[in-house]
Amino acid sequence: FGQERREEGLLIVENVFLRVILQIICRVNQACDMIYR
Repeated sequence: FGQERREEGLLIVENVFLRVILQIICRVNQACDMIYR
């Protein structure tokens, strides 16, 4: 049970990390769009 829970926890952490990265990329892209426009 311990190993399965650890794997699930890692997947959750990875999903959150990816979401944060996507949010940062979106913000940077919006900033670039505003600057270049």
